[in-house]
Amino acid sequence: MLDTSISMTHRLNDLYAGAEQFPLRLLPHDKATVGAFNDKIEFASGFTNDRGSLASALKHLDFGNETRLYDAVYASLDQLEKLEGRKVILLFTDGADFGSRQGSGRALERSRDGEVMIYRHRARNRVLQRAEPCEEQARLHPESLRERNRRAATSI
Repeated sequence: MLDTSISMTHRLNDLYAGAEQFPLRLLPHDKATVGAFNDKIEFASGFTNDRGSLASALKHLDFGNETRLYDAVYASLDQLEKLEGRKVILLFTDGADFGSRQGSGRALERSRDGEVMIYRHRARNRVLQRAEPCEEQARLHPESLRERNRRAATSI
């Protein structure tokens, strides 16, 4: 999920450069989708393992104003509910939420219940930093988060 809100407009080139690298690292059996959030939440593709299709979908994402970060997490959880296997939400964002109808607690509780990992590439000073577990998720579930991170690291 890419943050295409007004606060990210000066970082869009970095955002797309970072996001384009993600499909290249998918394993053959992995499936992903591309989405964006601002004052709207959108998914530009269905779940696929076609790397070219995922990279192309990045070019069709709209821009907007507010940053509905938690609504985007909630919508992503809706999408992932239909899938089997390991589930991960990767957020490319500056981390600020403005205008969400859903709160962080509700979205993060739902991610825990569905065993969905949330990682955030935080944009700061025009650079996308490495993925890190969402701090709120770490505070809510520190033991399960550490265990899932350990399992994820050993499977990569």
